[in-house]
Amino acid sequence: MWLMKKKGFRVELRGIQIQTIDFCNRSCDFCPNRDDLRKTGELMEERTLEAILDQLAAMEYRGRISPYLMNEPLLDERIFDVIARIRERFPDNIIFINTNGDRLLSADVRTRLVQSTIDGVHVNVYGDRKEYEQKERILRDLAEQDEHVLLRHSVNLHRMPERNGKVNFRLRWMAEAPMRFWNRAGNISGVAPAGHEAKRHRCRLPFRQMYINYRGDAVLCCSDWKFEVIMGNVHEHTLEEIWNNKIYQKYRTMHERRRGKEMPLCCSCNRIRPRRG
Repeated sequence: MWLMKKKGFRVELRGIQIQTIDFCNRSCDFCPNRDDLRKTGELMEERTLEAILDQLAAMEYRGRISPYLMNEPLLDERIFDVIARIRERFPDNIIFINTNGDRLLSADVRTRLVQSTIDGVHVNVYGDRKEYEQKERILRDLAEQDEHVLLRHSVNLHRMPERNGKVNFRLRWMAEAPMRFWNRAGNISGVAPAGHEAKRHRCRLPFRQMYINYRGDAVLCCSDWKFEVIMGNVHEHTLEEIWNNKIYQKYRTMHERRRGKEMPLCCSCNRIRPRRG
């Protein structure tokens, strides 16, 4: 089941992220990629992508589908085809990606992205003011020229795109990103404690989202840059079986009991605080 209630807490799969390429062109100080952790260039095999989509369809999945994970999705030349295939299989689901926007400097990329029927594109600008203004101008012109494009400026890191028949671009200048990001489960050092998240005693990610790397492994979360906690593989078990397996259940139970800090990977993450007493 995709929706479960157990021991008083709610588990609902709302989103899935799919890593089609293991690569990013940037090495930001607040990201583990500064240590080249996302630069293998490996691509997800076609059979792996098809297995994921088949299994989601079999479950009549209605949540968000995001063909990106710990990478720069627009560096995968197949990404437009991937988005089109997802839309064909899931006409009513929200599809969106996060991007640093570097590839959007290409008019061809912008055109193909708009034609791909994606719902949302979150553009995070990590450079200086000049870079932000350049990308803002390009996206503003695109929105003015195409009625199917909507540009919004946002400081909300968690706001999801809506389904409104448009490609919703959200532009954010991440000049103070180190203050907003966490330490990626200990994979980066020198990062300021994550804002309000650091006050929580449990993490909501294992209750709401799945993260599938290019190998077809379901990893614990978007902070598992070294693929340390593997929940299962889509070629060995279905997504439904993985989502309901004992590993996931253990993590959820420990977080519900405010003992998430005792679990591998979570023990190094500053998103949550350890239990006292």
